[in-house]
Amino acid sequence: MNSFLHTPSHSPQQLSKLLLATTLGATLAITSGCSWLQVYKIDIPQGNLVTIDNLNNLHLGMTQKEVLLLLGSPTFVDTLYTNRWDYIYTYKAGTFGKREGKSDISKNQRHLQIYFGNDNKINRIVGKDNFLK
Repeated sequence: MNSFLHTPSHSPQQLSKLLLATTLGATLAITSGCSWLQVYKIDIPQGNLVTIDNLNNLHLGMTQKEVLLLLGSPTFVDTLYTNRWDYIYTYKAGTFGKREGKSDISKNQRHLQIYFGNDNKINRIVGKDNFLK
């Protein structure tokens, strides 16, 4: 008989220990692998980031040029109503953002509307209190 084809026999206890060790090893590899082999996800900031300091300096009576210097270009200007500027900011936390404990920001949380009168000066600000929460 050829010794190449001969396989040693194992006791049932040895086989059950081998099966248990293999199952535990596979389970450990799968569960730990899911936490450290994740796909990298980037942080996604979109729109205009308006800071609290900028909001504190924003006030009624400012001209459009002053607002542009303070906040930058608006995210959205309605073509039919050009006296309204919208500053919208959203943020989706990726890998680094989640590690740092940053939470997602929806456009409802960070939507600032600035209305200008016929003299191109601010006469109404909507949504400022959303930033101050």
